Amino acid sequence: MKSHNADIIMPILAASVLASTTPGLPALLALRTTAPWPMLLLGFFTGHLVHWTFEHFFYDALCFAVMASRIPRRQLLAALPVSALAVSLTVILFHPELPSYGGLSGIGCCLFILFAWNLFQHIKPLAYLALAGILLKTIAECTCGRTFFATTGFIPVHAAHFAGAFTGIALLFLGKTFSSPRG
Repeated sequence: MKSHNADIIMPILAASVLASTTPGLPALLALRTTAPWPMLLLGFFTGHLVHWTFEHFFYDALCFAVMASRIPRRQLLAALPVSALAVSLTVILFHPELPSYGGLSGIGCCLFILFAWNLFQHIKPLAYLALAGILLKTIAECTCGRTFFATTGFIPVHAAHFAGAFTGIALLFLGKTFSSPRG
């Protein structure tokens, strides 16, 4: 059985493996806060492909693949560039001390919000549980200063998770606004 959105998910994950494991590419493709403007702009989108450890990649890829396969294609196509940009801008604005940033977790949080909203349309109690879970997980991670899943080899950037989640909420609001009939 073919996975929903596999034609989008698989190339992104393959590019992430290459971006993370090919010598020299992580440094080139990561979002670098002090990079010259053209490289900074490139990093806004390619930085999400870079992962610092296998564990970091594994959990990001798992969340990304599951969430991306469970939301409608039009939501996925809107969420990818918008959340990539929003997360990158958040990192630049709130963490200028970081020499570089990489990972799909901020985008994954955006996709999680979209998934929970779609779940809400069918199974409200499970949707509330999912939303409470991601909120409590992110707050707990901010409080203890580390992640629950990938735990070594990088500095967690919790603002990226919040940026992704808020982007998902904004996309839902804008989607409702633009798709509602005007009277």
